[in-house]
Amino acid sequence: LYFQGGGWCRPGVGDEAALPFPPALVDWCFERALTPRGTTKDDPESQDFSLKPLFSTDPVTNPMFHDWHIVFFRYCDGSAFASPNGVANAQAILRHIVAHLRFGEASDVVVAGCSVG
Repeated sequence: LYFQGGGWCRPGVGDEAALPFPPALVDWCFERALTPRGTTKDDPESQDFSLKPLFSTDPVTNPMFHDWHIVFFRYCDGSAFASPNGVANAQAILRHIVAHLRFGEASDVVVAGCSVG
């Protein structure tokens, strides 16, 4: 399971407010969900991730995981999968892979990601 990164959303562009983030954070995150960084509507049906060593199917490049299945959790709204939309998206993906891809039968599962993923 690979959680895509993409930066934490903020109340405004360039606003470097210290944590904890102000309540306006979630409102800005939902606005971000309408941009290319927050929607999959223009994504291709499939993507080739093999150039990233972690996803490579070449046993020399990726001896540990070259023959494993990868589920890519697309980053949706800039809230590190913690907003209501982010949680709902992650849960929907998990329900789908359990119901349709026999995920419940997996003997080993690796959870990874980058940045906020």
